[in-house]
Amino acid sequence: MQKSRVFISTGGSSVAAVEALQNAGGVLTDCLAIFTYEMQKAKDRFKEYDCNIITLSDFSTLIRIAGEDKYINAGAVEKVPEWNKNPVDWGKKIGFE
Repeated sequence: MQKSRVFISTGGSSVAAVEALQNAGGVLTDCLAIFTYEMQKAKDRFKEYDCNIITLSDFSTLIRIAGEDKYINAGAVEKVPEWNKNPVDWGKKIGFE
């Protein structure tokens, strides 16, 4: 069977597409996306399906450039990565249930 690639933009739908293609007998080697939030759960899921994730940009770069270009202040540059590590608990921590 010929190997193929899939081009999708979001982590959850990407993993679902990888799973569906593999379940249908496809051999998927790579998933290309525009952006990744670099969340561990997504990394683990792609690893589970033995599929590389290749992106044009990522969350770390977005936050770094946003800080350098003053789109967000230094405090946000420090706080926003906390959200990325654990969005559910971060929301609770700042009062969002």
